[in-house]
Amino acid sequence: DDSGPSSLEPLMSATLTAGVVYTLITTCYTASSGTTTDNYTWNITPPAGGQLSTVQTGTLQWFTTASGGSPIGTGSPFIPILLAGSGIATNTSTGVYTFYAGCSNNPTCRTATTYVIGAPGQWIGGTSTAWANAANWCGGVPNLTTDGTIIAGTPYSPIVGTGVSAVKKLTINSGAALTVTGATLQIADSIKATNSITAINGTIELAGSATQTISGSSFTGKEIKNLIISNNVNVSATANDTLRINGALSFGGNTKAFNSNDNVTIVSSATGTGRIADITNGGANSGNTITGKFVIERYIPARRAWRLLTAPISSSQTISAAWQEGGKDTYLGAMHNPKPGYGTHITGGAVNNGVNGYDFGPNSASIFSYNGTSWNQLPVGGTSGADVNAKQGWMLFVRGDRTTNLSQAVAAVTSPTVLRTKGNIFTGTKTVSSLVSGFNVIGNPYASTINFKNLGLSSVNDAY
Repeated sequence: DDSGPSSLEPLMSATLTAGVVYTLITTCYTASSGTTTDNYTWNITPPAGGQLSTVQTGTLQWFTTASGGSPIGTGSPFIPILLAGSGIATNTSTGVYTFYAGCSNNPTCRTATTYVIGAPGQWIGGTSTAWANAANWCGGVPNLTTDGTIIAGTPYSPIVGTGVSAVKKLTINSGAALTVTGATLQIADSIKATNSITAINGTIELAGSATQTISGSSFTGKEIKNLIISNNVNVSATANDTLRINGALSFGGNTKAFNSNDNVTIVSSATGTGRIADITNGGANSGNTITGKFVIERYIPARRAWRLLTAPISSSQTISAAWQEGGKDTYLGAMHNPKPGYGTHITGGAVNNGVNGYDFGPNSASIFSYNGTSWNQLPVGGTSGADVNAKQGWMLFVRGDRTTNLSQAVAAVTSPTVLRTKGNIFTGTKTVSSLVSGFNVIGNPYASTINFKNLGLSSVNDAY
């Protein structure tokens, strides 16, 4: 009720319900004029369905503590600026402040109220979670030329939930949070945030003019769904700060450079697999480049089966380092599992049991390459000597992750696992040579799905 002090000064103490937050109208400090649109007047909004009732005795009082202490003000309007004990020294003291409303005839009944003083470009969140609602911002909704700051303690935290929103420099203070879901947030400058942007179902587009940097640690779980490169972008090279992409890495223009700094993972899980999209956007763009290594994951469900696998990297990595995670069982029942949830056992048959990188296990090999006639060639040099991309593809018997007990043979309990490789990726045209008449194994060289019908193989029967 903002009709004035006469209707608010006498209050029934029972209407100040314990645990109910009475939201205060937020206010913005305007640097140019030093004033605000509402004169810093506090207006109490009653809880949904509730009423503020008047009685013959009792007055509205304001405190800085939830219980005890002396009131620092009485009645409404209440203006805390420069008020002794309020903690707000000037009308430029931006921040979130909490005071407690109570009745003089019942000092034990107090309820917290929130008061926000925001600077231009600051989220005050007094109306809703909608990023695009100007009433939630000081100075209007940010764009690619204006900064945005999210502070903790506002009535609502921002959500970018529809369409495309934008900001120049994005700062998220400690304790604050931003969610991007089913929508795109364009950022033209730096991102200052620590584990406070939830974008696992959202899109981040870097669209500045000077080279930008993105860090996994800015995001919840260090993971986002989509990343659009519309500027030159570097990923932070800080160890253990890997950016995880579960959707698509794509480009939004021409001659843009993306450097992974060996710190990006293309995620694969039971719910989906990430990809690196066509960097030319179907020929519409040119000159885009990708440098640095990637970790490329492939989720394998919990089922003992032969899998035809390839490694979409152009640099070297041994089969052992990739699909065995560098582990090797030395005897039955002694499992070496350096990265739980990742990798699988690879056996080499009786002759190679426990040597040349193979795990010690059943007297049957679990990896073969194709020789033009049959699947009967083991990796030359074993899994510790052969590169994972030494062949176009491998037939690998996946028994589950490396917790599988090989001594139990077919009775072993299987589990899902993620096989992964790390290296530089292929872009552009990939030429496959040394083909023979008949069947050939041609692995997909890209960290992405491809449409077999679109390959234009005029002399090849389009079947597999």
